[in-house]
Order: sequence, then structure tokens, then C-alpha cells
Amino acid sequence: MSSLTARRPAQSKTPLQLWIAWLPAEKRGLFGAVSAQLDISYNILSVAFNETIALRAQGSILQAREGLGLTADLFDRLRGQLLMVLRTVHEQTRNMSALPSVTPLNRENFRSSIGDRIARVNNILSHILFSGRSRFFHKLHSLSELAEDLALRFRQSAEEVAESVSMAPTLEWESLGTLHLDMNICLLETVIVLKSFLQLLPDDALRAFHQKLLDESKRPVGTVCIFSP
Repeated sequence: MSSLTARRPAQSKTPLQLWIAWLPAEKRGLFGAVSAQLDISYNILSVAFNETIALRAQGSILQAREGLGLTADLFDRLRGQLLMVLRTVHEQTRNMSALPSVTPLNRENFRSSIGDRIARVNNILSHILFSGRSRFFHKLHSLSELAEDLALRFRQSAEEVAESVSMAPTLEWESLGTLHLDMNICLLETVIVLKSFLQLLPDDALRAFHQKLLDESKRPVGTVCIFSP
């Protein structure tokens, strides 16, 4: 790494440079703890969902339908954790003068109509919004909307399958798998935003941010609209 690159201000780095840059020990510890908890929640969700798929493949339709209720609860739990992180980042960055640059959501990464729609809007507005600050806050808004809508649709589809009211159960099961995969993309995008944010967070504000995360985790997470900076 050249001395010029090493001295480059964090706020002027590209999203990729912010992602691969080394975090100081205390920030790295917090980032590792948050991202690990999100990964654990997604992995638990994946295990539960894969078990319902296996039960269905074995012909245990009733058990598979019952398992979807638990899977939907786990989906909601992950949704809540993602919204908690995004909301806390939003609250902290409202008072920060320098915010990280972000890339718009890539439509090719999503398989559901929900993911495609939100990524498309995020791409359009990323070219319309002139300030990097506005693009950052809209990225937070898009990820929040994505987590909300994916979880809502997953529960609706799961209930329709479980209650045998779906007109096309095979398609509904395929849709559930698509929503599950798109939630993973939402998680990964959230983790990227979190690390980029920590790169620019002043060291003396880290403990306050950590406390905000703890406080947010103790209260219910409802619908979050965080478009305005």
C-alpha cells in the first residue's frame, strides 16, 4: 500500500475500500459481535427451513406445514435484528458530518419480486439524489423496507401453505425459498453498511453507539421509515 493510499481520508474511500479496510481493535470487536449474531440467526432460520423442506420431500406434509410456523417466527426475529442495526446506525449518523459512500442495491442479486422492486427504486434514486448523504440514508431505508417486506411476505405465504388455502402450494414453497435467499442478501448488505459506518464513526462515539445497540435490542421493532437524514 502506498503512503498516499494510507493517508487517504476514510470519507473519500470507495465502498469497496471501506469494506476491506482494517478496523481498530475495539470497533472490530463490536462489528464481529453484531455480524456474528446476525449470521447465527440466519443459520438457525436456514436449518429450520431446510428441515421443513426435507419433511415435505419425505411426504410428511402435516409436519412440514407445522414447521413453517416456527420458520416464520425465526424470519421475523432476523427481521427485527436487522431493523435494530439499521435504525441504530441511522440515529447515530444523523449527527455525523462525514458519512460513508454506498453502492445501490444490485437487482441481479435478488430473486423475488420484492427484492427486484426495492433494488430497482434504490438504483433509480441513487442516480437522482445528488448528495452522498442522501444516498446513504436511502440505502438504509431500502434495506429496512426490504427486511420488512420479505418477512411479511414470508409469513403470509407460510400461513397460506400451513392452512392449505394456497391455490398453488408448490409455487408457494418455491416462493418461500426465494424469500429466504433474498433475506440473506439483505443481511449481507446490512453488514457491509455497518462496517463502512464504523470506519467513519469517531472513536470517542463508539461506546455510545454500542449502548444504543443494547438499548434498541430491548424494545420491540416496528415498521421503520428512515428516509430523512
